[in-house]
Amino acid sequence: MRQDRITLSGLAFACFVYPGIYKDRAYKDFRKKTNPQCDLNNPDHRDALLRWLKKWGIRFITEGRYEKLSGDIKSWQEKYNTQTDRVEFNWAGWEKRN
Repeated sequence: MRQDRITLSGLAFACFVYPGIYKDRAYKDFRKKTNPQCDLNNPDHRDALLRWLKKWGIRFITEGRYEKLSGDIKSWQEKYNTQTDRVEFNWAGWEKRN
């Protein structure tokens, strides 16, 4: 089955496997700023996500585009984060493991 969009559960899974692969400071900063859970409705959390992705090497994310990209993330979240697809991602459970 082909999937054309990432689901919130897919994003949560990617966040789950990422620390096991990459033990980097940018990820730890992102996790610290979004603790206890990442909320894409929160502009500070969207900013933290963009900063993490920029440090990770996503080239099109520049300081001048943060506001637009943050709005795009919020729109994406509002469109695709339905009640049946909702994933609460709580960092507290990861602290002992990572």
